[in-house]
Amino acid sequence: MVMCTGYCVLVILCTGSLGVRGYKFKIKIMFKKWRSEEEKELDIKFGIERKPHLGCIISIIGSILVWSSVYWFYILLTS
Repeated sequence: MVMCTGYCVLVILCTGSLGVRGYKFKIKIMFKKWRSEEEKELDIKFGIERKPHLGCIISIIGSILVWSSVYWFYILLTS
């Protein structure tokens, strides 16, 4: 399960600065806080490496595709 939403961007924008270490460091810290102890144990047990940046990219591309198809159907039906 990939947990990367607009919350990452919102927290970065609300802080007013990216900090000394940059936004990638803050996203890693937020991602570590989101996982429960059970999820962390399962990750270690099965060797799962989670990639929140990949989840962001997939979410953005998916959103663009969904809204593009909605617009395409709207144009198709109204013309």
